[in-house]
Amino acid sequence: RSPMALVGRCLRRCLLLRPPQTAGFSAAAAPAAAAAAPGPPASAADSPLNWQPAKNVTMEQSLRIDDYFQVNRLVSKRQLMEHRVHLGHKAGCRSEWMTPSLFGCRCGVDIIDLEQTAPLLRRALNFTAHVAARGGIVLFLWQGWPALSPLVERRAAEMGEFAYTRPWVDQAVTDAATYFDTATRLPDLAVFLSCMSPVMLPHPAIAACAKVMIPTVGICDSNSDPRLVTYPVPGNDDSPQAIQLYMALFAETIRRGKAAFAQWSAEAPQGSSAGDKEASFAADPRDAFRRVQSQALRPPEQPMDSAGADAAGSASQQRQSRQRSEPRQQPLRPSARRPQSPDSHRKPRAPPPPPRDELD
Repeated sequence: RSPMALVGRCLRRCLLLRPPQTAGFSAAAAPAAAAAAPGPPASAADSPLNWQPAKNVTMEQSLRIDDYFQVNRLVSKRQLMEHRVHLGHKAGCRSEWMTPSLFGCRCGVDIIDLEQTAPLLRRALNFTAHVAARGGIVLFLWQGWPALSPLVERRAAEMGEFAYTRPWVDQAVTDAATYFDTATRLPDLAVFLSCMSPVMLPHPAIAACAKVMIPTVGICDSNSDPRLVTYPVPGNDDSPQAIQLYMALFAETIRRGKAAFAQWSAEAPQGSSAGDKEASFAADPRDAFRRVQSQALRPPEQPMDSAGADAAGSASQQRQSRQRSEPRQQPLRPSARRPQSPDSHRKPRAPPPPPRDELD
């Protein structure tokens, strides 16, 4: 064989025949990862799994702290490479909108640039943690390989969130009152593990979420369209190892967000304004926004002094006395005449001429 064929075979084996890795985080794998990482050894308290919400930090203050939930430590380029996140589709299926996120093409397969995937994935995880920390509902959507549907549903149930892996129903989000109920609460965040439908078209739920202003996080492969996704993440959306990694990352992120929400709810007393605000947001964040918006649009009440109050009271009394003194007007009775037809204003027709026999 020629040298180029041998090089191509080795490269193909390196990219496509890599042994599968177990996705997720475990206590046994954390020390091994820490030992493999360069730098001084980290203690058990510095492990990414031992994160706890900081005390004396309110919900508003957490937004001003960069990486408050420390999700940046959960993502590494080595981990993404091991779980085949860098593998895209064939070059013939490439989307022009994903070209800037590609590292190159090897053996006819697009390679995704992990230098861009890592920061975008960290940003999406940070946003997901803040949504979960405010009592938001996260919906996972998957329409890819049916064998992975039980995995997505099981991991979403473990998080206490929701997953939808069936064919999408049109207007299920834009017209939810028709399909479900008027009191149905829409999700606060939609996570698309694949932005493509089974027929290789953009997922219809992405446009539906954009219409009702629901933020979205989407895993965009080399054949996807990321224009309507709020937080696009370039990555492989077909490999089981990659899907397992995504679900493990989102599970850990949502766990941290809910831990912070539980601490903030426990610290705020029930009778205080902060506790009422958090309780209303946990019930439905949109209700709190509508309440604040209605109060802002309501015209302010003008203060009235004692003289103005006396004048208003006397005017009201005069109006009531005038209504009692005036006799009530009797309603007009309908006319006894029959309603005239539209042709009543016309002149009557002349009688027909007599028969000819009578004239004779």
